[in-house]
Amino acid sequence: MVARQLTFTNIKEHLGLEESDLGFATDFKDLGAIISDHMKLSAHIDKGGGRRWLVFEGTYGPLRPSIPLVVRWIKTYITYDTVDKRIIRVTMTIEGQKFE
Repeated sequence: MVARQLTFTNIKEHLGLEESDLGFATDFKDLGAIISDHMKLSAHIDKGGGRRWLVFEGTYGPLRPSIPLVVRWIKTYITYDTVDKRIIRVTMTIEGQKFE
């Protein structure tokens, strides 16, 4: 569901990335690869009253380098409500590491 809503425009607007940063062909439209198939459970959040949120984490990358010696990845966090059985929040961010 989340992957279907991803567009290059959203990624550029919210993460500041260009199509070339992702390494996909220019006519590529299915950005589902960014939402990793290998999402792992990252946290359990007890909201009380039997309500529990699960946070799943995925990583896509490394992205194409824009600065020498810096490696970047897209990190995705999906928060799921187990009572309402729906996604509460999707957070995408860029994580980087500088090598010297």
